[in-house]
Amino acid sequence: MPVMSEAEFDAKIGNDQVGSAFLKARLTYQTYAGDPTNNLTPKHLYAYCVDTTNGSLYWAGTAASSGWKKLNN
Repeated sequence: MPVMSEAEFDAKIGNDQVGSAFLKARLTYQTYAGDPTNNLTPKHLYAYCVDTTNGSLYWAGTAASSGWKKLNN
């Protein structure tokens, strides 16, 4: 499960560390204002996205924007 947003990762860890792209992909979540399905392409398979409007959490079951699955109500 991701532990911080991409912006938090950039502020705390940065992108100049060896392996930071790998860590960023696994430790962070994407954000989108609304349902990301068909609106946001996951950065990688099994990515997470927080709907900042409704507080819902989504998981990317595929690498396509249509692959987001809502995990909570």
